[in-house]
Amino acid sequence: MNTLLLCGIGVWLLLLTFLVSRLLVMLVDFRKLIPVEHDGKPLRRINGPLPAEAAAVFGRIGAGPELSAAAFAEGDASSLRQARLIEPADVTPGRTVFLVTGGDDGDPVHQALAGTGARVLRDPEADAILRALDVDAPLAFEISGGEVVAQFHLGRDGSFGRFSTLIRQHRGRIGAR
Repeated sequence: MNTLLLCGIGVWLLLLTFLVSRLLVMLVDFRKLIPVEHDGKPLRRINGPLPAEAAAVFGRIGAGPELSAAAFAEGDASSLRQARLIEPADVTPGRTVFLVTGGDDGDPVHQALAGTGARVLRDPEADAILRALDVDAPLAFEISGGEVVAQFHLGRDGSFGRFSTLIRQHRGRIGAR
């Protein structure tokens, strides 16, 4: 009887150990690949080292290693809506870069961004950066020391103004240390 009971407890503990380990693996995988969608398409998490191709383009335009960027696409209603929400107070001069793919200087997204005081990059540079990051617009991201340290999906997460406020608060906490 004792042998049977011990055997049963052993099997139960083995099964419980297996189930807990599977649950932990699933949680770790879930945290790595949090399924986020925008317009039915999954969005990638891009935090980490800035791809060499994107770093090269930022270097060619004279952007420093610390910058805030936001990507917009001409002809995309969400991009236009988000571009129109940006106020000059949301922009840090010399540190904010807007990337606009498609269209030309007369398009509505470009016109909305032109009055903000930030640098506006068009194709082919904007397209090269977004391709290197493998992301779609509208998206804002922060680069610090050659790393993408934050990303913010404009529209779903809020506006560029909200992103800018959060980043400034973060920089203030880091600088206070």
